[in-house]
Parts: sequence; structure tokens; C-alpha cells
Amino acid sequence: MKKNGWLILLTIGLGLVFVFFLYLEQRAEPEEDPVSFLSFRVSAGETPERSEEIVCWNRDGDRYYVFLPSYADLDRTEIQLPASLDYRLDGVQLTQGMDCSSFSLNTDYELTGDGFSPRILQFVQSANAAAMYVDTFSRNMERVNADKSHKERAVTTVYTADGHLDYQGYNDIRGRGNSSWNYEKKPYNLYFYEPASLLEMGEAMEWVLIANASDNTHLRNKLIYDFADSVSPHPGWVPENEYVDLYLDGEYAGLYLLCERKENAADRFKEKKVEYVTICLNNYVTKLDDPDTALKLDDTIFAEIVEPSISTDAKYKRLKAYLQEFMDALPEENWMDYIDLDTFARKYLIEEIFANIDGGEASQYYYWDESAKKLYAGPCWDYDMTLGDATWVDWISPYNLKMQGTIWYRDLWKQEGFAEYVQNLYDTEFLPLLDRMIDDLPAAAEKIEKAVYADQIRWPVLYENSKDLMPIGRFLSERVGFLNSLWIDHKEYCEVSFASQGPRGFPIVSLYVPLNSPGTLVPRPEDMGIGEEYIWYRLDNDEPFDHHSVITGDLTLYNKMEPAAEGPAGSFISLKLLAMIIPVISFLFLTAILLIIDYRRNKPGRSHGHA
Repeated sequence: MKKNGWLILLTIGLGLVFVFFLYLEQRAEPEEDPVSFLSFRVSAGETPERSEEIVCWNRDGDRYYVFLPSYADLDRTEIQLPASLDYRLDGVQLTQGMDCSSFSLNTDYELTGDGFSPRILQFVQSANAAAMYVDTFSRNMERVNADKSHKERAVTTVYTADGHLDYQGYNDIRGRGNSSWNYEKKPYNLYFYEPASLLEMGEAMEWVLIANASDNTHLRNKLIYDFADSVSPHPGWVPENEYVDLYLDGEYAGLYLLCERKENAADRFKEKKVEYVTICLNNYVTKLDDPDTALKLDDTIFAEIVEPSISTDAKYKRLKAYLQEFMDALPEENWMDYIDLDTFARKYLIEEIFANIDGGEASQYYYWDESAKKLYAGPCWDYDMTLGDATWVDWISPYNLKMQGTIWYRDLWKQEGFAEYVQNLYDTEFLPLLDRMIDDLPAAAEKIEKAVYADQIRWPVLYENSKDLMPIGRFLSERVGFLNSLWIDHKEYCEVSFASQGPRGFPIVSLYVPLNSPGTLVPRPEDMGIGEEYIWYRLDNDEPFDHHSVITGDLTLYNKMEPAAEGPAGSFISLKLLAMIIPVISFLFLTAILLIIDYRRNKPGRSHGHA
């Protein structure tokens, strides 16, 4: 202690100094962002007497963006800045009320002022999208974004893409969605106090803002809704929808798809004033509104009544009895007595053609006409995970038939009448519209290119993490070619099933290859993200699958670690563990040595005298 006391005291002193500075840092008030004093008032193109205030959005500390709506003009965009502040943009003195005609879009300008270091500011403008401003009474969206059930009162104003005032009224806003709620860019529900007619989509009390956070193209939901509307069998089969640039309390929140709720669409189907019940199928309990009342249809699929929102136990019992009768009748000749063939066939085609990962299993809606004892498929809903989107799965091919393995449709497809009806409908009605859709895809993407660019700046992490297996135009072209050869040319195919799950736990969709195809068409496990050390084994004989063989029939494969790879893989794991453990062991060993040396040096009773 006498010998090392100074070192101990020094260590304690430094520790106290560190704690003191940490305390001061915690007590210190955060420095106010000087750019928060600067905002911009944008006048509407066709309604110059109206204007909306837009605040700057900060990215990476020293870079700021001003996101302008489609109708904005820099000549009619005015600076909002207290007169007491001396700010300059690219050397130009900023004053209250001055317009931004001196500046240009997509150009970095240096923002300077007394008391803060230079910042970068850039003007970015959307195009071909309406603008929606939701201004909360509290001027704070933090609780809404943190708690999906929390509502905030607001005033919502909507302008068309050319600046025409479309709507203004009171409403509540809150979060929505299941898996989509987990993204940083949040989806929302809007509850209006009076029926709101938005962007010529008809009146509704409730509207939905779809974030499209998993779709970096922002095309999938819009394209498929519009296509489904062109083949709609009746009103209300597809929700009305339009693009909007959303501003929350003046801050740009991104490009959204404004939709009427599927329950609103369902109301239009009830044109005969018959009391319909809307049910939803989901494959995860977490997606259910009330797991206690949901009906379990098989090992993974649940059904629940979503409209009317309050349903009696008696109605649930009648629905359960009806669905059980329907499923019992599926293998029999009277299956058609329980369903509307046309809506079931059209819904099958929408899900199958666009390769919906959730098709037949999640967010699947049906109408039940209890008096007529008929089940109608629809309305269509939720198509962000389609056309090769690989956000939630690790591999999907244009050459598959997922819907034929889902509840109800796996049995319906075995019925000759259903398969024939679907194939004829595809050939005569769907295919011409699909060809046109493929031709129009580049124009659809170009139309929202600037709006998507602004969204990409606002939410860069979503674009960095999203995965598309191939461009959606190419995916759809290959998919239509596959379905043509199967349903029109009646080419023979073999189904290659995978008795394995992907790395994230989702089942791997099967692959269809032409009869007598080479095994090289089957991707290896590593191509599906399973791992380089695995190979496919045939389920029928437990032998390794030969990628140089010829596929002459259906087969099922499962992944298994290569025997030769087990040793190296184990060694790799061991080396990895050793790499983590060795530094710790070395540190402990060295500490022990030092302690022993110190103990021996200062051992009580040790003689320091001369012999």
C-alpha cells in the first residue's frame, strides 16, 4: 500500500473527475438546432392564396433538405425566419418573406449564420403525387410513432399534384399494420370526423396511409390494385388508392399510398343491401385482432370476422359451421354450392400471377353472404411482397405455383371445373391486360421517379436493406411466360419441392422446371442463403442430388451438411471461439502473473537485509 498508494490515489482521482464531467454532460441542455428557426411557406399553384409551411429535414448532422411538393414553385416559396437572425444561403442574405427564386433544385448550398458552423441545404422536389399535410394539435408525432394504439387529433389538408385544394378537415391519426409497423417509416390510419372525399376516390370515414417501406420501387401495391380493378368482378373488390407526399406537422414523411380501408371497399359490394360479413385469413396469431375468437382452420391458418367490428358468439358459431361444411365439401361434387366461382378464380389469379408471398395465407379477405350461404373471395389487399420482393424470404423464382399449396385452393385446383375456369379466364381476359401492363411498366416507374427519389433521401436505410431478386418488369415477363407455357401451351413441368426452411424460418417456395430439364436449373442451398457447407439430398432415397442429372419427375429435396465439410465447419467454429477466448485467457493469465510477482515482492516477513 505504501509503495503503490500514489497510483491508487491517482486512479481514484481520475475516476472522480470522469464522473464529474459525465454529470455535467447529463445536466447540460442540448444545443438548439439553428436551422430549426428556418422554414419555408409554399403557395399552391392553382390556389395562390393558400400556403403550407414546410420545415427542413436534417440528415447526418450538417446536411439539410427542403422537400417540396409536386406543385411547388421556388418563385412562390417564401423564407420564414425571425428578423433578429442573420442567416445567409450561398452568400445570399435571407429575410422574412423573401422568395427562393435565386436558388435551384438538387443543388448544395452553404447555410451560414452567427453562432453556428456552416451547414449544407438542398431543395428537392417531388412530381406527379398529391400532397397531404397532417398537422396535429400537439405538434408532436412521437407518441404516435412509439405506440401504434395512440391517437392524435389533427387537421388534414390535401392538394392535388397540380396544387388544387382537394380537402381540409378534422381527423385523428394513429399507427397501423403488423410487420409493416416494425419499419422506421410508419404506416398510419386516418379517422375523419365526417365522411371525407379525397382525390376523387369517394367518401369514407377512415383512410389508410401505406408506407411501402419494404418496396423500394413503390410500384407493387399501386400496379396490382390498378390491374385488379381492371378485372374486378363487382364494386368494392379493389380499394381506391392514390400516391401522396405526406407532411406531418410540416416535416416531410415520405411517399405514401393513400387507400380507402378494405372494409370501406367491402361496403360498396353490399349493393343489394344484404348483410355481408367480411372475414380475414392469417397464418400468424400476432396478425389477429382477437386471437381468442379467431377460428383455427388448419395447423397454421386462422379466420376472424373483421366487419362488422362487433360480432356475436352466435355469428362466429354459424361462420365456423359454414366453413367446416365448405371444407368437407371440397373433395366432393357439391363444392361449388358454397363459393362464388368467379371471385375465387379471379382472386386466385391475382395472387398467383403476381407471386404474392402472403397469397392464400395472410391478409386474405372474403365476403360471406350468410343468407345465400355463399363465400366470395375479396377484396384484394396488401401486395408489397410480390413480383420477386425478397424482403421476408431468401429466395423466390418466377417459376412456381405457390397458391396451389394453400388452404382451400389446394383442394379447389384438384377440381376439374375450377382449374378449367381459371385457365380460360387467364387466357381470354387477364393475358391481354398483362401484356399491356408489362409494356407500360417503364412509364409507370418514370412517372413517380422524382417522388421515389425524395423518399429515398428521407429513408436511406430502407433502400439499403431492401432486396429485389430481379427488376419487377423482368420478373413479371418471365412469370407470364411460365404461366403461358403451363396453362395455354400445356407444357409438362416437374415440381421440385424443398423440405427445408430458409435461414429466417420461412418455407422455401417450390420450383417448376420443364420435364427432362438438367438439374443445373435447381439452385444450390448457398444460392438461397442456407450456407456453402450444405448440399441437397433427395427425400425419396436420401442420396445427394446430382445437379448434372436429368429431372424426369417431381422430387423433394432437403439440405444437409456435406460429410467432408463437417470437420472443417467444426474447426471453423472452434477457431472462431478460440479467437474470442484466447485474448481473455491471455489477459487473465498475465494479470495472475503480475499479482503473484507483486505478492512475492511485498510478502510479509521477507528479509531485505544483507547476509
